[in-house]
Amino acid sequence: MKINYLFRVSLILILLFLMYMFFHRYSWKIKTLEQIRHRSLYGKLVITFEKWLLPHRARGLYQWYEKRLKYTKWTVGKFFTWKIMFLIVILLMSGMIRMTDVRIDSSKIFQSYQYHRDPIFSNSIPAEQEDQALAEEIYYLRQAITSISQREFYGLDKTQAEGKIYEIIDQSGRELLQPKRLMANKIYYRLYDYYQIREYNMTKYLLGVLLLSFIPEVCLQLNCLFIAGDKKRELRFLKRLMILNGSIKPVDFMEVLVRLIDKSRYYEKILKAIERENKKNTISNQTIYRQYIRGEKDIEVKLFLEKLDQANNYDFDQAIINIENEFKLERRQQIRRVRKQIELIHVWGIVGSFLLIALLTIYMLRPWLSAYDMNQFI
Repeated sequence: MKINYLFRVSLILILLFLMYMFFHRYSWKIKTLEQIRHRSLYGKLVITFEKWLLPHRARGLYQWYEKRLKYTKWTVGKFFTWKIMFLIVILLMSGMIRMTDVRIDSSKIFQSYQYHRDPIFSNSIPAEQEDQALAEEIYYLRQAITSISQREFYGLDKTQAEGKIYEIIDQSGRELLQPKRLMANKIYYRLYDYYQIREYNMTKYLLGVLLLSFIPEVCLQLNCLFIAGDKKRELRFLKRLMILNGSIKPVDFMEVLVRLIDKSRYYEKILKAIERENKKNTISNQTIYRQYIRGEKDIEVKLFLEKLDQANNYDFDQAIINIENEFKLERRQQIRRVRKQIELIHVWGIVGSFLLIALLTIYMLRPWLSAYDMNQFI
């Protein structure tokens, strides 16, 4: 009942919001569905969410999402679209679970004869009459639900509530299989459980939904941690692929860029954006790379973008030479790193050997020292 009321209120609010957006679409410059009919329903949802639900691009929240989605095929608009859809699924699933629980608990109240009662009452009904006795209890239970509201019921103590239920039973004047006091006692517990399972803590519900709504952000953060090594390996592969394709004369930068896009996964979005800006030819090529270099914090990615800038705008052959020199420098650094590790292993080996010799010496001298009284030398 309360769930249905909340559902109706939510549906009315959503309809009012959609009507408001429709009638004010010209003042807000909103595109109607007819104007974007060429797009799929998913594309229309993305456009709607990007228009109204996304934070401003200059704000830190938008940049936080953009940074973590940089090496995926998703945009911030698509991420928020799936986030809203995920939130709607959570709301629907939680509502269905809640309604199912209420239905199951209610079936126990209305279909089970053996129910809670005070220990002073005993069951004296034969088994073949239990169905008829249950029907009598349910009949008066429904009358009690009609006569005693949930707020009124919680305002009464147990004795007062049983008294009101007893009055309802007594006023009917019907012959009953059970004593009226016993029936009033059992109906009290049924009525108590009936109202108890329909209580709804909206604060806890909203808090739970709010916490579950951050699952996409947690998955996004974990994805950034897991793909860190793969990104580095792909970057090295793209550099080698650039050397391989750039060494074949004649060479065209756009052809090489297309091959890099075809073989890339994490850097596909950046490379496609560079290709798109080059084809538009609305800004200078130096500006294209400058904005990506400025927004990148990984020094390896910055150097790679610098090489692309050099190959596109200055000298492709020199860019290839710089990449080869970078690989040679990395190889030298790796050799020095391995030498340092070997030297460190040797040092710890020598220190461990001396410690082992010292322990063995002390162990061998201990019986000899214990055989003499060292006080006589003092």
